[in-house]
Parts: sequence; C-alpha cells; structure tokens
Amino acid sequence: MYCVPFLILVTVTVITYFIPVRYILLIWGINKFTKKLRAPYAIDNNEVFDFLRRVPSDVHKVQYSELKTVSAQSPLRRKRTIERR
Repeated sequence: MYCVPFLILVTVTVITYFIPVRYILLIWGINKFTKKLRAPYAIDNNEVFDFLRRVPSDVHKVQYSELKTVSAQSPLRRKRTIERR
C-alpha cells in the first residue's frame, strides 16, 4: 500500500538530483508557450478532463442498470428454466 507513493517519491528525488528543478521548469515553460508556434492547427486536449467526462454519472449508472435488468431472456435464465424441466 505504501510502496507506490514511496517509489514515486524516490523517482522524483533521483530525477531532481540529476536535473535541477530550474531546468525542468524551463523546459516545461518553453514547451507550453511554443506549442502554438510548433503546431498552429493542433487541437488542444486535456487528458484528465476527457477521462472525467467519460466517467458515467450516478443517473447514467442507474439508467444502465435498469436497462440491464429488463432483458427478457438472459443466458442464465434460459439455463435455469432448462434445468427445472
């Protein structure tokens, strides 16, 4: 349970030991502000926002579960009726 945060901390520590934070921020800033110059027609996207937008809401989950239980003849139901005969 505590291994993943510890590994992340060790990795970040090793990276910042060899590459100073100033250079990391410099590279990030250059990347951010020259993105439009390098690819002017690229579509901006935010992976976190796209992921969260695809996560179903509680209303969608309830609607899906209602649709799922309405199915007339599921394979399990057919198997049970055949066994009872």
